[in-house]
Amino acid sequence: MSECALSMLTALAEEINNMDKNRRKELVDATSSQWLDVARLAQGFIPEQMAAGNYGLAHGALLCLQGWLRLSSDPSSTVRMSPGQLAAQHPQLLTCLFSLLGATATEAVTAERIETLACEILCELLGPGPVGQDLQQERLAVEAAMGALLALRDLALTPGAQGTGVARCAASIASALAQRDTEAVCGNAAAPVPAANGAISNGTAAVAVSGQHVLPLAELMLHLVARPERAVCESAVEYFLMVNTLPTDERHPQMVGPLYLSLLQPLMKGRACYAQQFVSWNEEVDDDEEAFHRFRDQSLSELLETVYLMTGTTYLSSIQDSINSAQSWQQAEAALYCLKAVARPVKNHVTNTAYQHAAQTSELLMALFTDLCSPQGRAAAYLSSPYTCATAASLIGAYAPWFDVTPAAPLEGALRLLLHALGFPYSWHAAAGAFKALCMRCASRLSSAPLLQGLASV
Repeated sequence: MSECALSMLTALAEEINNMDKNRRKELVDATSSQWLDVARLAQGFIPEQMAAGNYGLAHGALLCLQGWLRLSSDPSSTVRMSPGQLAAQHPQLLTCLFSLLGATATEAVTAERIETLACEILCELLGPGPVGQDLQQERLAVEAAMGALLALRDLALTPGAQGTGVARCAASIASALAQRDTEAVCGNAAAPVPAANGAISNGTAAVAVSGQHVLPLAELMLHLVARPERAVCESAVEYFLMVNTLPTDERHPQMVGPLYLSLLQPLMKGRACYAQQFVSWNEEVDDDEEAFHRFRDQSLSELLETVYLMTGTTYLSSIQDSINSAQSWQQAEAALYCLKAVARPVKNHVTNTAYQHAAQTSELLMALFTDLCSPQGRAAAYLSSPYTCATAASLIGAYAPWFDVTPAAPLEGALRLLLHALGFPYSWHAAAGAFKALCMRCASRLSSAPLLQGLASV
């Protein structure tokens, strides 16, 4: 009977949600009292069914709750209530949903389904969406959610498959919270709260950030970004990108340079790096080539740019240290990739005489490329790998404008490296593109007789 009733309520919510805008609004308003019944039912029924081992009913109740929560009379909103409103009317519902993260069931697949659905509902509710009129209530609800996340810390940091699900959920929810209320997640003690219209309130309407969860949450996210699972790292990366949307003078002091400096090594030695047992994509069974490159070239590269802008020359020094201490081609390749990812801001800094660290940046860049383009260099020792060769070639192509404006740049060594990379099936395409870029940018220098004679001898 309960299963049938839940299915009918879920189907009703889906039917209303699929109607045209005007009809949908009428029915959402007309069924507002039923929504209150669904919410009250869920916060008591779900824990009861979990305790009794009726996991199918618990999952059905979650589906029903999600369907009714999505019935918003505002077409621009994905949910009908804000976190503050939900906490005021149904104070146990958020607690109920958080309790399902890391929940156990007789069958692991069932537990994973329940945990995933609870996480999805929490992300929809705690992410961007409606904001109630009581701004203090909204801020308190967000900070309560941050506290609930921190209560999951030990579970999220459990190694292996046992902690993966909770870690992924924690990172996803933290990212959603950062999108909803960046000030609460990383702001200083005087940050304003979003107003009901989505703008930032000011004057007497401003609500201060307590700040008690800011650093513990950031510390948890630093641990999660270092986990080996890409799904966890992807969600954690979104958290750090959202933190960077808040002006630095409005953030907690530790949420600027110190936070992003702490990110560099986990990123460089973690998700930016090929697996240590990696041989080739034809033999790889634990990873997907497209997913690997998509993550590195989109989310990760954007975060690396942010890290560089926050840390400056320390970023380049860290890359130099990583290359010098590399024990495998994977480590050397990851360091070269991290240098390529920040090519745009580094080139801007080197050519901008007003930038106070322009000279130091130029010196570090010269040292890095001199090492790479010299047969005796530390990085050059790993160019026997076609994957390191491909990244090195792409790196040279990305910095072609720098070679053009820097007379002392090791142009001949770079061209020799590219000719070497042309010999590998995996790296020839990147090498050809970089070779073309250098020829176009450095045409006047390429016409010198000694350089041409040197290349002809290769």
